[in-house]
Amino acid sequence: MKTIRYILMLLMLTVTSGIQAQLYHDNLLENVKGKVKYIVYSRNSKSEVVNFSQDGKIQRSDIINPTYNKYGYMTRCQNLLYGTYCDKTYEYKNGKLVKECIKTGDGTAITEYIYNDDGTVRDEVHTIIVNGLSKSFTLSAQYKDFDQQGNWTRRIISCNNKTFADSRVILYWE
Repeated sequence: MKTIRYILMLLMLTVTSGIQAQLYHDNLLENVKGKVKYIVYSRNSKSEVVNFSQDGKIQRSDIINPTYNKYGYMTRCQNLLYGTYCDKTYEYKNGKLVKECIKTGDGTAITEYIYNDDGTVRDEVHTIIVNGLSKSFTLSAQYKDFDQQGNWTRRIISCNNKTFADSRVILYWE
């Protein structure tokens, strides 16, 4: 009987050893679902690549000293923004990023995310506070195309009667 249990334990370890759990939820920072390897954004003839490790951790050179809660959500980091270091915090609710706050020596920028029923961001409400004065604006998204994982690949962003196209290609870990 001990031999059978031993063999079953070895079999279970062999089967599960190749499976790596996603420990981090940094994909939420880019509004994607699944085990993302990298994202290539194309915005206004410029491109940006965002990489993720197999455990779900974002790999960006501008994210410094990230802090995670016990559930694997990034809650704080330092960020290099236009050559200046700033402090960034994140808030989540029901498995979604709902608020991002950037503090610099000059002021604060707050982004609140409002979601559609399918989990895509409908609106980003941006508030910038400098010397006690605040200015707000809203970016609204219309989604045009999705990949097989249900992540958007093409969208139109509008703000103050201006629009621009946003597209991305996503590669997933197997």
